[in-house]
Amino acid sequence: MSNSVWIPQLLQYKSHLKIVGSNAEKKLFCSIRKQWLTLQPEEVVRQLCIQYLVKEQSIRISSITVEKQLALQNKDRVDIAIFVEGVTPYMLVECKSWDVKLNQLVFNQTARYQNAVPFKYVWVTNGIENKMFTIDDKGEYRELDSFPTDYS
Repeated sequence: MSNSVWIPQLLQYKSHLKIVGSNAEKKLFCSIRKQWLTLQPEEVVRQLCIQYLVKEQSIRISSITVEKQLALQNKDRVDIAIFVEGVTPYMLVECKSWDVKLNQLVFNQTARYQNAVPFKYVWVTNGIENKMFTIDDKGEYRELDSFPTDYS
């Protein structure tokens, strides 16, 4: 894998997050699911990614699904899935808490998802470190140094 020059500044979207409640019981609003969720580090990263996708990459909200269950035996759910026209798998986004290293276990998890539904791109992030891959017809991953621009 190459050293990626693509570094989205996810924290710049923090002001777009809706957070309410006291320190012990803070809630975070998910604009895709239209519901308040318990504020957890991974959920913060997920919501920052959504803001980045919509505001920076012009991905339509209607193309984004969150916590989508795929046809997997263990009922895993992908963090974020983007579908073109609501049908064609475009991008899988796997979000981790900022204290989780992006290691082989994380990449194995995305590979399981990719085997169930073949997405064109996979983005893995912990909000600090970001890896973007494209997958060819042979299932080989190739790291990209920028965000794909072929979404329509």
